[in-house]
Amino acid sequence: MCKRASNCTACIDACDEVMDKVGLRRGLIRYTSATAVQQGKTTWLTTRIKAYVGVWLVLVAIVVTLFALRGELDIQIVRQSGSLWTTTADGVANFYNIQVINKSDDMHDIQVSVASPAGATLRTLGPIREIGPNAIAKGRLLVIVPDSIRSTENSTVTLVVTSNGAEVTRTNVSFVAPTKGQ
Repeated sequence: MCKRASNCTACIDACDEVMDKVGLRRGLIRYTSATAVQQGKTTWLTTRIKAYVGVWLVLVAIVVTLFALRGELDIQIVRQSGSLWTTTADGVANFYNIQVINKSDDMHDIQVSVASPAGATLRTLGPIREIGPNAIAKGRLLVIVPDSIRSTENSTVTLVVTSNGAEVTRTNVSFVAPTKGQ
């Protein structure tokens, strides 16, 4: 065994040069198996190659499936960091950030509304009404829950996002409010 790194092929190259100089057939030293030397034939379609092809086909099928099943819109709604709540004349309000990613070649008309609690209102603060093909739109939302329907300090608000009249997602977000009576 050569003291150099394995698989360096320096000895194979040197042997082939010598064989060329003396006029003999190349390949006295080569990568092969004992069976291939005895039978005189080699096969490239080994079990390892078949396994690699099988794994590769499974990975390609997974990627194709993921692309085929992905939605046209990716919507994220999160509470604005660093703010708890604000009080307005209509009740307690929380700010939310919304990001809409259009992964299609079509225009989308985005509508956001409050599904629950009943009586809560929503104001959009930013340009998230229409989103063009392969575009990203960011904006802010202000959800206001009147004191008359607010029951606890921390609750959940359900927001519904529709595109071109069809519901795309229904998201539950946390709603923070002061203790009643403060």
